[in-house]
Amino acid sequence: KGAKTAGGPKDQMTIQERIKELRCKNRLTQEGAALKFHTNKSTWSRIESGERAPSLQLVEQICQEWHVSADYLLFGEKDTENQVDLSGLSFSQIHMVKELVNDLRRS
Repeated sequence: KGAKTAGGPKDQMTIQERIKELRCKNRLTQEGAALKFHTNKSTWSRIESGERAPSLQLVEQICQEWHVSADYLLFGEKDTENQVDLSGLSFSQIHMVKELVNDLRRS
């Protein structure tokens, strides 16, 4: 109980709660999220309520679009030392951050 894993501390939320939290952080309704991820509102609602598991494809899309790791989304594993919150940044701003990180690695 409460054990840490090699990946970092775990949160106590379920995958459904993490998906809902990410949706809300990105200021989307269930309908908006369903449109963004090419599913319907009923399916999205069932995923958030735990009546349905998200598909692997949806997990991958959520991770890419909302910049979280699959370990976080699926298991609540947080690698806080090596993680930067990019939520709220535009695609071009995220690209600039990635370029900066790549430049720092090369120097």
